[in-house]
Amino acid sequence: MSRKILGHAVKMASIQTVMEGIQTLVTKVPHPVAANIFDAAQRAAIPLSQIIRIVPLRDQQGVVLCILPAENMLDVRLVQEASRRELAPLSGEEMAFYFKDVDPSCLPALPNLYEAEIMLDVGLFNEPILYFQANDPSCLYQIKREDYQKIVGEVWQGTFSLLPAEFKEAAKKNVITLDHAIQQFLPKRLKTRVEETFDLPVLPPMANRILQMRVDPAADALHLSKLVEQDPSLAAQVLSWARSPYYGYSGHIESVEDAIIKVLGYDLVMNLALGIACGREISIVNEGPLGLAHYWRFALYTSALCDALSRVVPMVPRPKRGLAYLCGLLHNFGFLLMGQLFQPQFELVSQYAELNPHFPIYFLEQHALGIGHEQFGGWLFKAWHLPNEVVLAAQCHHHDVKDGEGSIYALLVQIAIRLLKREKLGDAENGPLPVELLARVGLSQEEADEALFSLLSQREALDLLVEELLPK
Repeated sequence: MSRKILGHAVKMASIQTVMEGIQTLVTKVPHPVAANIFDAAQRAAIPLSQIIRIVPLRDQQGVVLCILPAENMLDVRLVQEASRRELAPLSGEEMAFYFKDVDPSCLPALPNLYEAEIMLDVGLFNEPILYFQANDPSCLYQIKREDYQKIVGEVWQGTFSLLPAEFKEAAKKNVITLDHAIQQFLPKRLKTRVEETFDLPVLPPMANRILQMRVDPAADALHLSKLVEQDPSLAAQVLSWARSPYYGYSGHIESVEDAIIKVLGYDLVMNLALGIACGREISIVNEGPLGLAHYWRFALYTSALCDALSRVVPMVPRPKRGLAYLCGLLHNFGFLLMGQLFQPQFELVSQYAELNPHFPIYFLEQHALGIGHEQFGGWLFKAWHLPNEVVLAAQCHHHDVKDGEGSIYALLVQIAIRLLKREKLGDAENGPLPVELLARVGLSQEEADEALFSLLSQREALDLLVEELLPK
């Protein structure tokens, strides 16, 4: 492809002018206002295979517009190989700069609108009828394949995306044969490094003391409060949580012991303190689909939902609420470890996640690395000697777990993340909650739905708690 150097994406004509020029070729398809191209397809009841998606990438030379079927996974490495450029997604600020007159939620798939490099995936022309957006979040435009080919004109064409069925099948096979995959060079090297003590983050002293207290039968609220108060920032967070509208306590909270006895409870404070102490030891970027802001928000929502679900599970003995909370809080910890120890790999997975928000992240990890955050989290927690239930929840929250000691906690996390995916939170696979999954813990669909509804009614209070967990 050519190597035109662009300081910015030069606007050649207004969207209105371009649309007027092709008005005889298109049919307007109105739909309720959509948040993005995937939402638009759902609202208009059009298969993603017929939707034209446009993804801007950039490097120091300028912008490249990748055009592909919305259902496909854009493969960063294939794009870079084809273009011979180190292209990456645009940041929010860059989007605002390059596409000043365009709504970023519905970027027009009109190549002649901007003077920019174009890469077109030929998989787009597998469908006879196509649909695209044109800067209006409330409608799509229908066009025949041959007419869109005329509009596109002479641009680079090739293959840089993967069909979802082929991609997911390969990823699942990679997961199933993980024991074999560990023997491959990259996963083996990553596992070796995780297990090397000079690379592996050590268990924070506070977390170690909390773990010792968890198995001390003589420990009580007074002992725990004195331990937490040794860490002023941790004590401040516990007090702040106890005073939060989320827990609905209107009385006075003057000490950590008050917070434990009057509001939060011994198990919750112990496990919350353990989760926070572990998380503070690892630092990654705040923003992005795998950044700290997303991590803590999803972790907190998952832990709260696991707590709520554990209260209605009829099994005997019933899961311990505090332990269910901890498993939810730490289940995605492998992302943090990946971000700290393997930054290039972490950035690659982040790029895949940003460019392909309709794919579960664990599929993208398997494609990019041959291994995922579940394995990273499990290796670390085993090395830290965390409770086996926490290790299992970290290792198996996306994949099947055999019935056995502690398995119910991993199952609760699986249910929680599938429920939260309905609200576009987290990295679970889309789709209905499997009935058999609920049956394994003795929950009904109605009970699960009610737990989610109750949680979502307190979103504002939960989001305030998330803000307190982020580095200032």
